[in-house]
Amino acid sequence: MLRRISSTELCKIHFKEIEYVCINDKKVLCRDCLFYEKHSEHEKLTLKEANEKAEEVGALLQKINEKMNIDLGHINKLIESKRAEILGSFTQRFTLLIQAIQIH
Repeated sequence: MLRRISSTELCKIHFKEIEYVCINDKKVLCRDCLFYEKHSEHEKLTLKEANEKAEEVGALLQKINEKMNIDLGHINKLIESKRAEILGSFTQRFTLLIQAIQIH
């Protein structure tokens, strides 16, 4: 799951404040990482941009989950309705079969 990156996190290599996220390598970066760790040509976002994107994606995922739950609830109701219909039809036919056997 996506997580919000705190501005107080420190780079594990340079022990400086995290300021960027490298999209290519999926790593958090300090200013030194941009130049010394070969990320300068990579696609990157500022920490603020990355957190905003994470929030947007999180909100979209929540909406999708809610929609899926609504759809699953509807599907379950349809299945239960069909099951009851089939069971009713089977019971009716079974009753008619028993009656026919009793007559003979």
